[in-house]
Amino acid sequence: MLVSEAAQRLGMNTQTLRLALQQDKFPFGTAIKTSPHRYTYYINSKLLDNYLKGSGYETVLNTSVTPCDCGNHDSVGSDVIQPTKGCSA
Repeated sequence: MLVSEAAQRLGMNTQTLRLALQQDKFPFGTAIKTSPHRYTYYINSKLLDNYLKGSGYETVLNTSVTPCDCGNHDSVGSDVIQPTKGCSA
């Protein structure tokens, strides 16, 4: 399943889902680092369906996604997700 399809089903931004997968935040997919700055993403559609049907769905709805002070990357909950260029965090 494409990241864009999963993000739409979850009601979240595509880039936020990619970053969350890099941080192992969800049980339905993973990010595989293929080089220092590249990832390949795998999302299991059956696991995503189960996640959306189960108690985990509330977790997605209640996850706080706010920009870092630098504005160059996002944070999920209290965990800062990988900074991009220009971030001093």
